[in-house]
Amino acid sequence: MKIKIFKYTAILACCFLVLSSCEKDYENFITKVTYYADIEYDPVVIVEKGGSYTASATATEAGVELEVIITGAEDVDVNTIGVYEVGYSAVNSDGYTGSVTQLVIVHNPNGSGADVAGKIYDIAHEPTTAGRNGEISLVAGTSNMWYCTDMGGSGILPVYFEMNGDDMNIVEQPWDYADVNGAEGIYDPVSRTFDITFSTGWNYVFAYVSE
Repeated sequence: MKIKIFKYTAILACCFLVLSSCEKDYENFITKVTYYADIEYDPVVIVEKGGSYTASATATEAGVELEVIITGAEDVDVNTIGVYEVGYSAVNSDGYTGSVTQLVIVHNPNGSGADVAGKIYDIAHEPTTAGRNGEISLVAGTSNMWYCTDMGGSGILPVYFEMNGDDMNIVEQPWDYADVNGAEGIYDPVSRTFDITFSTGWNYVFAYVSE
């Protein structure tokens, strides 16, 4: 009988140790919810050439205001037509960083040019080929600044440009692919084509998709 009691006692002790171990492991795996910084800002800011620009954003974590770190604002040149990037970031109480990017578009308020809105494709490929198409639209708040979703032939090189009459001017802007750091473009109003050459030497000709 004493042997059985000893066995039962040993079994209970082992169970207690296992449960205690599981409880500790469970405690180690308990996590808490972290709230990333909620950054309020204007994704796109339109500035007239010669005007003024002030970087502005606020950040909160669960209603508590956080410090906002601003980068790139010093590079915005309101006297040079172009597209600039300004970054805003904030660190929450757990040490996690949240960040957003603002586009600042400096334009000529008196500019005017051809209406070039529409869908285009790389003439070296059929209009239906995936990644060889772009769409041009006027940048809201401007009179002659245009944005094309792709002029790089493979869906990776969006382009901002001005139209001064029939003259195409690709403006200063961030380039986020390979070694591209600039481009030149020619618009032919007769054939309605765009001849684009990037700083890397890549050349593409785009025409409008017939609808």
